[in-house]
Amino acid sequence: MNNEFLEVIEGLSRLMNLPLTPEHEKSIVLAVDKKLRVQLELEEQKNRLIVASQIFPLDPGKFRENVLLYALMTNVYPYTLIGTLCFSEKTGSLVLYHYFDMEKVSPDVLHDFLPRFVEKAMEWQEALENSNPAPAQVVQRGKKHGISPFGIRP
Repeated sequence: MNNEFLEVIEGLSRLMNLPLTPEHEKSIVLAVDKKLRVQLELEEQKNRLIVASQIFPLDPGKFRENVLLYALMTNVYPYTLIGTLCFSEKTGSLVLYHYFDMEKVSPDVLHDFLPRFVEKAMEWQEALENSNPAPAQVVQRGKKHGISPFGIRP
């Protein structure tokens, strides 16, 4: 059991005024509005905390290609301080994740970070549920600024 992880979770529990108890002593799942689950998990080998959320399942096809294109564009924009979007082959879903070194993370840092992380995840989830390849501001920014990782254009 990692004491640093437990201290962070206990502190977060106090700040959120919610009883938080880690599962298997190294992870916890937060349910947000019954639509989104955010997992906080200790990666012991690298001594870091992973914050992750599965946003939406993506079936193979053009829609998934477009979603992943916009995800790449988002990842290269300064907005990425709030997490990185990726595709999980294991679950077939778009995932938002972020790492914190255990030496640098505190309950206050996590408490400030989580609402922004949830907001970004929910923006993407809502867009995908409405058959849009990305949130409207991401699509507009891509068109306006011509952001194109690896020379890819939407």
